[in-house]
Amino acid sequence: MSTNAKTDTQNPQEAVLSILSTEEGQHIHEASLKILERTGMDIRHPEAMELLKKAGADVTDAKHVKISAQMVNDALKSAPNQLKLYTRTGEPAMVLEKRSCFFSTGTETPYVLDHETGERRSVRGDDINRAAIVADALENIDI
Repeated sequence: MSTNAKTDTQNPQEAVLSILSTEEGQHIHEASLKILERTGMDIRHPEAMELLKKAGADVTDAKHVKISAQMVNDALKSAPNQLKLYTRTGEPAMVLEKRSCFFSTGTETPYVLDHETGERRSVRGDDINRAAIVADALENIDI
């Protein structure tokens, strides 16, 4: 692994932080493909599982799926170069593309510390509502 992070500072507006070399990134990608193909992963959303099955993934049971390297590579080739996001009122908000950087809160948090009891528990709808209000108020959070 690289021990020196490098930045392209010729144009500060387009600075890029490179922690891994191209070869290291490729090695991680290839290892990820092996994990998806050999070990697979659990999918807990029935509609997502059905879409993966229709696309050719190996659905081993109701929650477990294995995805071939070819399937991943085909998906990467067919992905658009950019994705435009809009506000709730339809105004352009941001364009996600190579070298763009935005900050977001996580969306896959299965547990929270209850703000009233201090106990760890599963997330509920009202937790998501409160988190969205807080994130919306934070000027350094884009999404």
